[in-house]
Amino acid sequence: MRKFMLAFLLVFTAVILFADDAVIKSVKGKVEYSSDGQTWFPAEPNQVLKKGDYISTSFKSSAVVVANGSIINVKALTRMTFDELAKTSGGPQTELYLVSGKVQVEIKPSANEEITTFKVKSAMATASVRGTGIEYDGENLLVNHGKVDFTNNFGRSVTVNGGEYSNAGKRGTMLPSVRVKKPAKPVLSADSTNDEIDGAAEEMGSSSYPDGTNELLAYSSTFAPDTGSASKLGDVTQSSPAPISADVSTVFISAN
Repeated sequence: MRKFMLAFLLVFTAVILFADDAVIKSVKGKVEYSSDGQTWFPAEPNQVLKKGDYISTSFKSSAVVVANGSIINVKALTRMTFDELAKTSGGPQTELYLVSGKVQVEIKPSANEEITTFKVKSAMATASVRGTGIEYDGENLLVNHGKVDFTNNFGRSVTVNGGEYSNAGKRGTMLPSVRVKKPAKPVLSADSTNDEIDGAAEEMGSSSYPDGTNELLAYSSTFAPDTGSASKLGDVTQSSPAPISADVSTVFISAN
């Protein structure tokens, strides 16, 4: 029995090495955090957030958070929780639950044999990406660089590349990816040091507008299947949709 318990502990330790923290790097306007979603405190730079903590931004407010080497720009009128913050033998794991609002994320690519797992969940879909820069509000997805497979909660999937936009579709109509701008250059690399990550986070915080030039809103009003029209595409090119995938475990963005 003792040998069995020892073996179990060794396997468990190999899977989950230790819990990690997220650190708020910058704050604009009114930003609060909570450990229970009931009692809220003012957030300040260098504030440490742990698994299960909440962060909330008010009107014309924003915050930049670094978690497991990746940068999260929490836009105005956003509330989210940190569902997972851990370092494992397979690589860092970060999971956010987006209650409302929008986040811009720069994910640090995987290094060596590790695989970086980063998920942003919402009531409508789950964004799970690797080494990618995205803006996401739980329904609309803009990929700034890299490539993401996007699956709505009806099981339909498209591939969205850098510079492209897609929408999960409230009525099951998955929007084929639409090219809307030139892909951006990646902000982070697998070799980015902590100082480089902090510098990128500082730059993102100083250059971001709390209200933001709301690209997602603009693209949604033009292209989203529930609000837009195919006739509005103009000279913007559409890429071909990927086939429907029944195995959501094989895609980077999948339904809950």
